[in-house]
Amino acid sequence: MHKATMLYRLQQVDLQIDRLSKQLAHLRSQLDEPASLVESKKEIATLQEQSRTLGAELLDAELAAKSLSNKIAKVEKALYGGRVSNPKEIASQQENVISMKKHLDVLEEKQLDLMLQSEQLEAQLQQLQRTLQAATAQWHDTLSRIIAETQVIESSLAQLQSQRQAEAIHIAPADLQLYQRIRSRKGGIAVAKLEDGRCSVCGISLPESKQHAVQYQDDFVFCGSCGRILSP
Repeated sequence: MHKATMLYRLQQVDLQIDRLSKQLAHLRSQLDEPASLVESKKEIATLQEQSRTLGAELLDAELAAKSLSNKIAKVEKALYGGRVSNPKEIASQQENVISMKKHLDVLEEKQLDLMLQSEQLEAQLQQLQRTLQAATAQWHDTLSRIIAETQVIESSLAQLQSQRQAEAIHIAPADLQLYQRIRSRKGGIAVAKLEDGRCSVCGISLPESKQHAVQYQDDFVFCGSCGRILSP
């Protein structure tokens, strides 16, 4: 078999390997969790922390209101139970009760505000969690598809690598080195077919003498325009 023809056959395998390798690299780049999911998880974690903070503030407000309410009840019981008889002390305690009730109103208003904030935050959190759950399920489906496609391509690449070894074993090491050098400089295409008297890659028309050499000469013939090896 013509040396250039053997290199051309090798090149066809190499081009398939290049194409599948690019596909494989692209698929592997998609294996990482999408940024949108990562951001959603961060947002949920932030809201959960805010919810815990609100919960703690609400509990503090409830305890403070309960403690103050008990204190008011105790003072009122003392006032109206007859245990306090001094007019000045009664007036002082009444003023104290009025002040404590005002403070209690503030605490109860704070409780209502915190409860409203907590409810709104919880609704927002539940919506985000539902959205994340749906997006995660979709991502898992996509991931399964990517993994399946990756396995198919890896299998095909293994077969192509075996085929390449079978092709390359019949080619002289010096010819392989030349092929690799030209291929690295020419976008992966080191060998061009001679088609209708023209280079199949750059399209230049070749003199008849060079066409004859490509067809019948075993030594390599190069395209005078693009410098690639010409194959019959």
